[in-house]
Amino acid sequence: MLPVSMVGRAGELAELDRTWSTVVGDRRRSPAVAVVTGGAGVGKSLLVAAALDGFTPRPEVILSGTARLHSPAPPSRLRRASGGPS
Repeated sequence: MLPVSMVGRAGELAELDRTWSTVVGDRRRSPAVAVVTGGAGVGKSLLVAAALDGFTPRPEVILSGTARLHSPAPPSRLRRASGGPS
């Protein structure tokens, strides 16, 4: 990842950190999913990388994907990927 500073993303980083703290604090055994969306070039990948750098303990598994150019992924695909019903 290129060394680029995060500008104006304190709220989003704090939200991802709170979510991770809840997952770790509850000692969840089921999958937890966070979806980060936004237009091309707005800094989604950098936001996620910065959030992951701050997570303690580090997640055991991280799944990521890319946007589909002309159509969104069907919700059933997201549910299957997260271990939910299809």
